[in-house]
Amino acid sequence: METNIRNIGNNKGIILPESYLDKFHSEKIDMILTGEGILLKPISDFQSRLKEAKKRKSEIYYNMKSDVEDQETQKYYNKKTEEDIG
Repeated sequence: METNIRNIGNNKGIILPESYLDKFHSEKIDMILTGEGILLKPISDFQSRLKEAKKRKSEIYYNMKSDVEDQETQKYYNKKTEEDIG
């Protein structure tokens, strides 16, 4: 299907026919830049929740890494380890 690119505020966009979107029962899409153009894929509720969980996982790992590098945290765990050994 051919369509025109339109101005939407300071951005550009396209209007998708409702009949296309109804086939996927999704209110969200994933936009992927490929070598041939832009690929639009529907995102299911499950995929959306999974993506959010992966994002939170990255944040949790980042916080854990920050905690590990924190001298007070290192001091606490080193003390606990010495108590456990002794």
